[in-house]
Amino acid sequence: MRNLVVDSPLHQKQTPGMIAARPPYLFLSSGPDILVFQTPRLDSPVEVTGPIVVRLWVSSSAPGTDITVKLLDIFIHPATITRRAIT
Repeated sequence: MRNLVVDSPLHQKQTPGMIAARPPYLFLSSGPDILVFQTPRLDSPVEVTGPIVVRLWVSSSAPGTDITVKLLDIFIHPATITRRAIT
């Protein structure tokens, strides 16, 4: 069996072998069943210390529902940013 856990938070994309993944292997956040809250790029460092608590109220008619909550610290290395001239 293949490892179903992606390599890192930077690799939030479907890949061949993942359950229910189909070409064109989109980013996980683009799925119709995914809700993403994302802040703009932060101007200064932020420290999050201690337990993270999520309070969620859900109603579903499905016989079984799986819910996953993730807190991701996305770091974009400056060398990976594509720069282009604005004319």
